[in-house]
Amino acid sequence: MALTKVTKHIIYGSTLIGHYGRDLSDLTTTGATYTQWGEDVLYTPQYADSHMEVSVTGSACVTSNVGTNHSGGHVRLMANTAEIYTCENANSHINNHSGTRHYYNPRFSQHNARQEFHASNFGTGVYMSTIYAPGNVNQITFECEAASTSSMTVQWFDGYMTVTEISGPGYNLT
Repeated sequence: MALTKVTKHIIYGSTLIGHYGRDLSDLTTTGATYTQWGEDVLYTPQYADSHMEVSVTGSACVTSNVGTNHSGGHVRLMANTAEIYTCENANSHINNHSGTRHYYNPRFSQHNARQEFHASNFGTGVYMSTIYAPGNVNQITFECEAASTSSMTVQWFDGYMTVTEISGPGYNLT
């Protein structure tokens, strides 16, 4: 067998370091106080310069009698008790599918109007995804919280949270 010369190649991009997922148990909210949806996801990054991609999917359904201009519920992502992403009026359930939807990411002071949720009658598919850069290798407690508005009863179900650690060098945040 002939010897092969080993050369150093530079590869740009990022590497998937770890991935963890957890099923979120169903939740019913009736008030404006945020309640934890499912259990905590505990994750300890392997590298201090890693980025954590946190995603939540699920469904929300209003079970109250509603008019045509009510908002139903808010949902947010937390990291070590700090809010990292919030969707207000996640379940807008307006009969004509119009109204205000507000998305806010406090870490980067982002206000955007991208359509993150698809309203269908009085139910909504929930999808949230954000990047969190912890800057250390201490264990992080991620949690999802939900609340109702206007004294509505909202059922949050079929939730699933994933936390993915992606290498920091070469990671593109745009």
